[in-house]
Amino acid sequence: MNFNKIKLAIYALFLTNKFGLKLKQVSKPNDKKSLRVEYSKTLLKKLKIDVEVKDRDKLPLDGQFLLISNHRGIIDPLVVELALEDTSIYINIWVMDF
Repeated sequence: MNFNKIKLAIYALFLTNKFGLKLKQVSKPNDKKSLRVEYSKTLLKKLKIDVEVKDRDKLPLDGQFLLISNHRGIIDPLVVELALEDTSIYINIWVMDF
């Protein structure tokens, strides 16, 4: 692991803890969603990862639905947050380990 990767890992850890503490201080769903989207955008920008959501118009704007991700990478929840940014759908993450 080179020095730049170590710096990036430390920054990601700092950012995760910073936003985690902020999330504990808010109780409104809109505020939580806002913070999670901000965190997603900030971290993905630092990682130089661009996310393009195809067929965004097919996403429901509200209501309940089940979204299942194979979670093959650590950025999956970040991408889901960005995909649902313009909706009133809030994410409750439930992780199952098999």
